[in-house]
Order: sequence, then structure tokens, then C-alpha cells
Amino acid sequence: MYDVSEKQDGSIKMYIKPNSESSSLYDISIVADGIISFPKNSSSLFGFYQYIACGPAGIYNKS
Repeated sequence: MYDVSEKQDGSIKMYIKPNSESSSLYDISIVADGIISFPKNSSSLFGFYQYIACGPAGIYNKS
């Protein structure tokens, strides 16, 4: 679980888990008790994700 809230107060959390159908993919869930606002153009919101991977310690850089 990652705190992805702007104020780092735990109000918005992101969970990452391996995809059940493909071992090369991951599922990302973003949850909150209230409303989550995203930028109007969110087309590249997860563009960084192709360069990182999940491991036992969380997200780490492959390079």
C-alpha cells in the first residue's frame, strides 16, 4: 500500500498486485473515502509504470 495523497495523510491509497491472468502485468487500485480528483488530461498518469516493477519491498527502479 502506498500513500499517494497530496498531503501524505493517508486519505488516498494505491495498491499494486500481480495480475491474475498475466504474470507480466500488475493491477493498480486507487481508493479513498471521498472524491479523488485527477488532472483533466490523465492520459500519461501511469506512463512511469512501464519503467518500474513490484517486489517484496514495494516499488523499485529496474535500472
